[in-house]
Amino acid sequence: MGTDEHLWETLGVAGSLSASYSRDARSLMPLLASTLQAAMPTSTTVKRKFALFGSGDIRQIEFSTPDYIYALDDTGRAALAATRRHIVRGISVKTEDLEVGDWLKMVSEAIMSDSRASERARDAIRNFVA
Repeated sequence: MGTDEHLWETLGVAGSLSASYSRDARSLMPLLASTLQAAMPTSTTVKRKFALFGSGDIRQIEFSTPDYIYALDDTGRAALAATRRHIVRGISVKTEDLEVGDWLKMVSEAIMSDSRASERARDAIRNFVA
């Protein structure tokens, strides 16, 4: 994949996710969870709120790379909370609060550039944008 094609694809993914977030922040969580789980199932953790019946609303999505853990939390308040933790030898050494749009761009870039990403993962992301 050429550098220009990679850049445009990453921007397309981040743009689609940002557009979804701007329309309805709460609807982003299930959409993002299903997309990340399809693209990178071993790197994605989805935590749900307790529900007596059904699966419960999504409380947190975590996406892990070798160096970072990206977390998106639904705090129940107006805005979602986005963070990135820097991991060194299994220890979290720094946590940054991020704007959701920046978080979406970073996660998109990580997926598209991750050498572990299979063609299946890239196809899942491309299908999301389409």
